[in-house]
Amino acid sequence: MQSNINKIFKNFESTGTKTFSLADDPPVFVEGHGSTLIDTKAKKYIDMATGSAVSILGHGHKKISLALQNQLNTGISHLGPHFHTKPHIEIFKKLRRLFPKEFTHFHPATNGTEATEVALKAAMYKTDRSQFLAFWGSYHGRTSGSLAVSSLKGGNNAKYGPYMPLTQFLPYATKKSEVEPYLKIARTTINSSWTGSGPYAGIIIEPMQGSGGVRIPQKKFIKGIAKIAKEKNIPLIFDEIFTGFGRTGNMFAHRYFNVIPDIVILSKAIGGGIPTGMVVAKNSFLNKWSSGTQSSTFQMHPFAAAAGCALIETLDEDNLISRAKKIGKIFKKKEKQISKFSCVKEMRGLGAMQGIEIQKNGKPDKQLAKKIRLEALKKGLITYECGINGNVIGLMPPLVITDDELNKGIEIIINSIKKH
Repeated sequence: MQSNINKIFKNFESTGTKTFSLADDPPVFVEGHGSTLIDTKAKKYIDMATGSAVSILGHGHKKISLALQNQLNTGISHLGPHFHTKPHIEIFKKLRRLFPKEFTHFHPATNGTEATEVALKAAMYKTDRSQFLAFWGSYHGRTSGSLAVSSLKGGNNAKYGPYMPLTQFLPYATKKSEVEPYLKIARTTINSSWTGSGPYAGIIIEPMQGSGGVRIPQKKFIKGIAKIAKEKNIPLIFDEIFTGFGRTGNMFAHRYFNVIPDIVILSKAIGGGIPTGMVVAKNSFLNKWSSGTQSSTFQMHPFAAAAGCALIETLDEDNLISRAKKIGKIFKKKEKQISKFSCVKEMRGLGAMQGIEIQKNGKPDKQLAKKIRLEALKKGLITYECGINGNVIGLMPPLVITDDELNKGIEIIINSIKKH
């Protein structure tokens, strides 16, 4: 059955998708519970990709399922951007309590890419400027605006430029020795093109790069960028699409760095598995537009709002932020065992967001990483492809994963590395 289904995809699905990027005959899933997925052959898998780091509560979570069922029972499956449902009101209230009082307005979106577009436009409208500063290794989406501020274009996308808005890319300091030199480059870049109000509408940064390979910047670097932004009156935009809602062991990663940006972009986990996005901003970024300037048909779908409310409640009630920290500690205990292999350059991460960088003869090796991930898949572990060179194995388990499941998954990845 599985092979027949995949034949249909091979014959009719666009080659621009990722369906066959890892396996020629990938599993087709029919059931999910917690961190477990079950395919058409009744084989069980431990999910440490969670749908590109979306399903932070795993699969089939009772509270998410109940919220979706309750919304379905209202008979309202869609309203469009002109009206709201009760879950919309509730999620605005819940988000308001999660952010400092300076954050006064929210803008719903359909996904992370669209939320990025909203954030960029909000900064441009506020400043009346048109250029951005972003960082090497960044990924913010695949629409034209989000691609413009992404150094990782993906596939053939680099051929389709030039993209707008115009963007200058800065180095991203992950080592202590890089902090001062990279901050100097940032200052020099800004000062060299600064005339009066300056050209830059914003600085957009991921507080931890996900698609870029689970890269953690130095705290001093993030604080330095925030200081520069404040000095030059450049809006600071944090893309928390990957890191938001507890994955790193903090509700939001900007708390880890003790930095308060001007705009925060949210997606992935916020919808409890339903596609959606949200932009949260300080006063005057989102309250000056004329009505309809930035709206879309499916922005914050009622199902996504309902699931999002259940997600936020569950994170608090089940103390899952602390659970993310414990998951990080379990990974940390295994770091030495994993890093001993010559093909492992480094294991790094925070909480339930971890990455293993694969190399061969001291150089990034995407194909070897793929072989290890494919071996892990055969053994029943789903991982995530990431990294500037595609050579990082991402491990993004749901926060509901048990210690036994987590340790079993880690053993699978160790044995898969050992085989190669």
